[in-house]
Amino acid sequence: MLRLTMILIGVAGFAGAILRFWLGAWIGRRWTSPFPMGTFVINIAGAFALGLLIGLSDRQLVPAAWRLVLGTGFLGAFTTFSTWMLETAHLTRTRSYLTAAANVVTSILCGLGAAGLGLAVARL
Repeated sequence: MLRLTMILIGVAGFAGAILRFWLGAWIGRRWTSPFPMGTFVINIAGAFALGLLIGLSDRQLVPAAWRLVLGTGFLGAFTTFSTWMLETAHLTRTRSYLTAAANVVTSILCGLGAAGLGLAVARL
């Protein structure tokens, strides 16, 4: 069972990474501001989805194995802390301090709000 779960986490991770790549590129073609909107949207959507998944799992509406597959695999690969940090570092390196600060503050506040909203929706 553990081996199957690990395989499913890997497959879900592949799907999450591909979706992140596609969605990030799609948003990037439409957003011309220096603010890294693709990463922002992906991370906020992922925070909401993880909150929803955990909330549903806590209510035993999602099996524990699927919590691992979807949470660790798909959403772990879909969201991206490292890219968020790298983009923020690039903004500071290019002296776009206000945009960098906006990226950090809005990502944290919106991410917390999205995760909380996902948990709240799961409780409905």
